[in-house]
Amino acid sequence: MSTDTESSYADGFGQVSRTTGTVFRYLLLGATMFGIVTLAILLIYVANDAIRPLTADLGWHLTFFLTLVVPTAVVGGSLARRNVPALKLGGMVIGMLGVFLLFSGGVAIVFVDIVPPLTGLSYVVGLLVPAALTVVLTKYEQQIPFTLRVAATGAAFILSLVGVPGYFHSIPEIVRQLPVVPADWMILTLVLGGVAAVVVGQYVARIREDTTAGLAAGASALVLTGLAAVVGPTLGVDANAAAVVTSVAFVPTLAYAGGAAVTREQERIGLLLAGVIIGGSLVGAVAVDALGFAGPQSWVDWQFLTSAHSGTAENAGLYPAIGGSILLMATVAALSFPLGVGAAVYLEEYAPDNAFTRFIDVNISNLAGVPSVVYGLLGLGVFVTYLGQPTGTVLIGGATLALLILPIVIISSREA
Repeated sequence: MSTDTESSYADGFGQVSRTTGTVFRYLLLGATMFGIVTLAILLIYVANDAIRPLTADLGWHLTFFLTLVVPTAVVGGSLARRNVPALKLGGMVIGMLGVFLLFSGGVAIVFVDIVPPLTGLSYVVGLLVPAALTVVLTKYEQQIPFTLRVAATGAAFILSLVGVPGYFHSIPEIVRQLPVVPADWMILTLVLGGVAAVVVGQYVARIREDTTAGLAAGASALVLTGLAAVVGPTLGVDANAAAVVTSVAFVPTLAYAGGAAVTREQERIGLLLAGVIIGGSLVGAVAVDALGFAGPQSWVDWQFLTSAHSGTAENAGLYPAIGGSILLMATVAALSFPLGVGAAVYLEEYAPDNAFTRFIDVNISNLAGVPSVVYGLLGLGVFVTYLGQPTGTVLIGGATLALLILPIVIISSREA
């Protein structure tokens, strides 16, 4: 009798649990869908208010419908029926281009509006000299002790970037004092185009397994960046902006598309979709300009992104917020990455397994769970109150955030 009762109770309890779980699952799904739909409505509202597509002429909409929407739908529908991986490849290329274009806008703000191109070039040269010394010392790691190599590398970086006041000028100061300097677009081509050339060259050399092909691809990337800067002004595009967008957005996208065309033969037909979207956009832009159709009267433009705060909405911009965020993140990365990775390497590879090391490990784990407000109070107390530094500066904010993420960087680096 008791066994039957217990069995009935267990069956009833299990049935109630399954019912509760089902209800909870559907409630969770409903809440998730409600959040997604609400966010989508908010984003659509903001995009409509910013871009204002209804302010464009009917001819503008019709032109882009014929040159962009219809060809994209035809090609995309055909790929969806016959070759889905190719469709994904085409979407990947377009997505990469869109992300890189957004990123190039941030790079342009940094290297054109915040940091003058000559200053950026001076620090690049200042970093290349000690980096070259580091590479040379690495080749003699068997003959030169590790501590001596570390000391020489650190001294080279300090002397190169800071110098010795009154005795030795830093390399950035020497570069900035040169009597003849290249134009800004040339500097951007050398710096950003050079970085793009190195990345593209290594990528092509790896997928083609041919160093010569990598060198040719890198040289082509550098030439393409310079050519865009030269031709850009004739098309109404600033030379500096053309160099930045080409090196940051177009060159990496072309390299990825070319690599996919070589290594993914069954899917490279998907590049046709990317070509249709890009070509349709360009043809539509040329057509509406030739026909005189007015486009959307959007208030999101380059002036809005590069203007300072203002009491009037017409003159207000996001430049201080964007510039401050970029400088803050750069400061955080410069402070936290070397310290965090260095501490992780030492603790994982060189530190002895004793009570003191275990004490440090426990405290690092505890610091990773400390609320951010505590680090804010720590930064206020140490940097502002004790050291007497001014509030509201990028350096103090970056140092405080670096302390916040330093335990996480150490833990993640050790696990990697």
